[in-house]
Amino acid sequence: MAMEREGSQEIALALDPGNEDGTVSALRHAADDPGGPWQPAMIGTLLGKTTSNRVRNAAAVALADLNAPEGATLIAAQVVRPEVAAASGTLLYALDRLGAALPLDAFLTVIEHGSFEARAEALELLHADRVDLTEVRDPGAVLNRLESVLVSGSGDAVDAAAESLTVLAPRLSGPSFGPRP
Repeated sequence: MAMEREGSQEIALALDPGNEDGTVSALRHAADDPGGPWQPAMIGTLLGKTTSNRVRNAAAVALADLNAPEGATLIAAQVVRPEVAAASGTLLYALDRLGAALPLDAFLTVIEHGSFEARAEALELLHADRVDLTEVRDPGAVLNRLESVLVSGSGDAVDAAAESLTVLAPRLSGPSFGPRP
């Protein structure tokens, strides 16, 4: 009981918004005690609620360190948010460490809104055939979305969209997707 109370106090202190350093430190050590207070569900809740990039990154890496299967879904749910995609390089790194695929919508959001680092991580997942295309209903819309980045994007966004089109166009025009409208 005393140990459980100590773990609860540690979590309460770490979750204090004024204690970002403490939260990051606690998350970095979550895998040291897999049966301890920092369970994947609680880390996932923190991942979804925090507005701090540092805490979000530490939570994603903690999920990877714990090899939490649900971590991939929790991380992907954050990456798809445009305001998070801009700083999602570490999230994608954690997703890669979990051996998970990146949902296509999250991939496209990173290409459109991500940082150079995030786009590079997303492209690595694409080249490793770890962008999930199973839910694609309209391949033409996917390719059009990337083509719009070519027109309206700048710098590395345009380069990432062009590289994505080169890889995805043949995959999306295969027999399972039919001809592009």
